[in-house]
Amino acid sequence: MRARVKVEPFLAAKGSPDALQALGKWPQAMQRVKEERVTVHAWLVDGEPVSYADDTVLVAFRNSIHRETTEKPANRQVIEGVLSAVIGRPTQLATLLQKEWQEALASAGAAAAGKEEPEELQLVPDDGAGPQGEPLIDEALRLFGEELVVIRED
Repeated sequence: MRARVKVEPFLAAKGSPDALQALGKWPQAMQRVKEERVTVHAWLVDGEPVSYADDTVLVAFRNSIHRETTEKPANRQVIEGVLSAVIGRPTQLATLLQKEWQEALASAGAAAAGKEEPEELQLVPDDGAGPQGEPLIDEALRLFGEELVVIRED
């Protein structure tokens, strides 16, 4: 039986500098997993890193079979080894389903209703170019999703 993930620390850490730095290394981690064991990469690609807290990357999966397969001890060992190397400190893997993460976000959002609005993260290209085709913006959209990224053209 899988231990239930306590999402509160991950909700609290979402968007923190540590979380953004760790999650920003996800593409590099995925490439290393692919190099080490392509089958593990094939299962892990269904997951999306959603937060990082307490030296643990939380990955939300669309499909429970992909989640369960990545949690098998041999697969988890490969993933955690790569994450530890890429992030630079011992790092664990925690998983849940996308649906569970969305419910947790909705609950946290409802609880936070009436509180101060969260600070808005702005990505401004150094060269002043527009947002179309900008690698930094493309990466932000991939990591956080269109519903969380606001692109301003000031």
